[in-house]
Amino acid sequence: MGVSVKIRGGSASDIGSVREVNQDAVCYRYFKQGKEALALCAVCDGVGGLEHGEMASTFLVQRMEEWFEEVISWLVILETDTEILFSHLKDAVECWNEELCQYCRRENLKTGSTLSLLLLVRHRSYIVHVGDSRVYRYRGGVLEQLTVDDSVARLKTGQMRSYLNNYMGKQTPLWFQALEGTADKGDVFVVCSDGFYHHLTGPDLEAVRGKHWKRNPDEICGRMIRAMMERGERDNISVCAVEVSD
Repeated sequence: MGVSVKIRGGSASDIGSVREVNQDAVCYRYFKQGKEALALCAVCDGVGGLEHGEMASTFLVQRMEEWFEEVISWLVILETDTEILFSHLKDAVECWNEELCQYCRRENLKTGSTLSLLLLVRHRSYIVHVGDSRVYRYRGGVLEQLTVDDSVARLKTGQMRSYLNNYMGKQTPLWFQALEGTADKGDVFVVCSDGFYHHLTGPDLEAVRGKHWKRNPDEICGRMIRAMMERGERDNISVCAVEVSD
């Protein structure tokens, strides 16, 4: 496609009503070069039941922000092969995981985090996903979950329960979902923790297309979080939302 896209995004996070610590970390970074734009959106959620999940999620967000700053120091959006850029990102994710694993071994810690990361560039969307945070796309009135949760069902005390079996920082080999798609005019992408998506519906995202979104996206993300809490959500809750337009 020859037409440039405009990207407008925001993010918000809340500790919720029952946790003592917010183990979520959220990232939204944007870079404009002429008429072209690059955006990175991510949510990391510290794994419950492990130590210092907030440390793992914060570590990952810091690394991706460093990656973004390094990339925009040399990136020429119109001339860069976006597939090569995506390959560079996937290599970086593997490095971040190894660095986190090494820290855990050195400090004798068991910690970890989910990672759901969305990169938008030149009408293309690229996703790297580990865990049970999620990436959604709202297109043509239809809300679609683009990622698949890394969880397994197990029987415990007579009940089937879901357990996370893949996350950043685990000491067994990591696998991640690497997805490619389009970013079309009118699309809304949402990256969020499980505290947000339990009560999410498509109409909730119409607010991202409103005039108030253009003025203060972070505030609208905060309003969406408060709406989820009013519907009964109590956990840590985080969201990063992006609207694509020409």
